[in-house]
Amino acid sequence: MATNHMRLYGSLTVEKPQVQPFLDPQSIRNIPQVGDVTYKLLRT
Repeated sequence: MATNHMRLYGSLTVEKPQVQPFLDPQSIRNIPQVGDVTYKLLRT
């Protein structure tokens, strides 16, 4: 997810203390391998 987020700049490493602040504003749809069914399940 981090590399896709920073595609223009190459890659991004998210250190452990920064994981939650990085993930909080992200959509569930940005998680790799999450399709429509899993998305709907996680949103309920």
